[in-house]
This record gives sequence, C-alpha cells and structure tokens, in this order.
Amino acid sequence: MSDGDFFHEGRVAELRKAFDQTFVFPPREQEGVYADLLAVDVGGDPYAVPLLGLSGLYSGCRIALVPGPVPELIGVAGIRGSAVPVYGLRQFLGYPDAAPSGWLVVSKESPRAGFSFDGFRAYARVAAADVVPSSEGGGARPYLCSAARIDGVAIPVLDVPILLDEIARKARAASNSK
Repeated sequence: MSDGDFFHEGRVAELRKAFDQTFVFPPREQEGVYADLLAVDVGGDPYAVPLLGLSGLYSGCRIALVPGPVPELIGVAGIRGSAVPVYGLRQFLGYPDAAPSGWLVVSKESPRAGFSFDGFRAYARVAAADVVPSSEGGGARPYLCSAARIDGVAIPVLDVPILLDEIARKARAASNSK
C-alpha cells in the first residue's frame, strides 16, 4: 500500500463519518426563506400583497368602467394587449368607493384579474417566519388570512388566489339568482 492509498482511505473514512454525522442532529430550520411582498395603500391603511401570485404591478392604468355581476368589479383595463377585469380592493375591504387611482396588481393565475388600490408604498422582503396566520382568515373576509411584520408593524396580507375564488363564488351566486 502506498502513501497515496493510505491518505485516500483516510479521507474517505473522514468524509463517511462527516456524512453520517449529518443524521445525528435534527435538521436545522431553513435559513434565508423569504416572502416577497408589495406594500400597498387602501383607504389610507397599509396592506401587503405577495409577489408570488402576481404577474405585474402597473401604475397609470386607465380603467374602462363596466357593470358586472360582482359588486367589486370596477371595469376592464388593457394589460399587455389583453382586456383584464379590474376589481377594487377598496370594495373588498369595505372602504367607501372612490375613483380608481390607476394602480393595479395583476394576478398570475388564470383567469387573470387586476386589483385596484390607492397607492404603492414599497417592496418588502421579509423572513417567512414574519408572515403569520391572522384571526381574520375564514371570516367575512377570508382573503385576509395572514399578516406580515414589515418594519416592525403587522400589516394584513391579501391572498390573491382566495380573492379569485371569492370572485368566482360571487359570480356563480349572481348567475344562480337570475
């Protein structure tokens, strides 16, 4: 046996022991897991929208007002060559109606929908542990099922897929009542 073989066998044993040791201790919590959020303003109050469910953030959008079966429907906007229905977050959250500001987030999910809000505050990346379940989820506003701590303040998080489900539910109820 040469010195090189002895060194090689020792190194293999060392690596095997290090590998086996990884199973001795419980797994560490994932480090660096984040939630990317847009902080927006609705009726003077802060809310957050996860970036994960969005295809875009737009400002200066013109919204053609149209009636519809869902009371929160404001109208339609042209987004990247497509007509996208726009729903008012003011209406979903129980604020008085106001003229749309032109600020929109558009869902990634199909069917796509835009959600109008009053103003853009900031982009925030927070630790996933700083997004916690909210007491409001499951009640009259199920789309507010979590809150995020941004700059030390707990801000309600709007769940876009649940908003889309709520729109579909309201549209079905409206068509069944006719």
